[in-house]
Amino acid sequence: MNGGFIYTPEDERDYPISMAYEDAEDIKIPEQYKTSFQPPYENQGSTGNCVAQTIANIMEVMYHKMMGEHDNFSVGFTYGNRKQGQSKGEGMTGYTACGNLCTDGDVKASMFECNYEVPDIIEKVKEFMEEHPEWKEEAYIPKNYIRTKSTKEVKKFILKYDIPVMAVVKVSKFWFGEGYHAMALYGWDGDTAIMQNSWGEDSNAKIVELDFDDIKEFWLITPYSLMNFTDVPESHWAYKDIAKSVENEILLGYPDGTFRPDKEMTRAEAVAFFNRMLKEDGKI
Repeated sequence: MNGGFIYTPEDERDYPISMAYEDAEDIKIPEQYKTSFQPPYENQGSTGNCVAQTIANIMEVMYHKMMGEHDNFSVGFTYGNRKQGQSKGEGMTGYTACGNLCTDGDVKASMFECNYEVPDIIEKVKEFMEEHPEWKEEAYIPKNYIRTKSTKEVKKFILKYDIPVMAVVKVSKFWFGEGYHAMALYGWDGDTAIMQNSWGEDSNAKIVELDFDDIKEFWLITPYSLMNFTDVPESHWAYKDIAKSVENEILLGYPDGTFRPDKEMTRAEAVAFFNRMLKEDGKI
């Protein structure tokens, strides 16, 4: 089995982790953790759509947290959504998948699902978009994405949002094959990452456990719904203002699920705050 993730060098499109949460030295990372929900196992078959499979997995967890129920998201929509100038070959880069996701979003599988390989899936998505313009109103669009190699950043992100992240691994690290493969990393046990694979429930590799050091990189997708802090109830006098700032990605809260509205802002937090303000104004 060869991987379907196409690796690309890091560049200026990589958002920093400050676009996902405020950091603090007193955040305690548990020795063991798993997200509260994991979707059913999916099987990508012979297609190279592991990236799209992983993104659908992440979107389903986001939806479950927001709605309290599971619904399947489209793998084919993400896999076939290629813009002009983007690769039309088998597999996907993280930038193509995550960039288009944060622009167009993903739709539910009940609206569009097709497990074709390229180039057929690209034509199917194009036809779908043209024939069903209402897809734009039905799409779920995440806030942004972060590319990182930091285990600590990944653990803090998962703690804050309780959703998996996309882990990129060399196939040879856990199976026979070449290239890179994407999987949903939803937990850990010490230094061991626990990932859900997209090779079906009957696969011997449906769950892959690897040392974090064996993972090439991580792609973190920030949810489309952010306002969920344990210390900011709706009765809080600044609830609406905080909610607006969070919606605009200016204030984000901490990995332990708190907002800490009475805490003094540190110099580092102030820098991150103003950087996000400038980004919101389109100046950076």
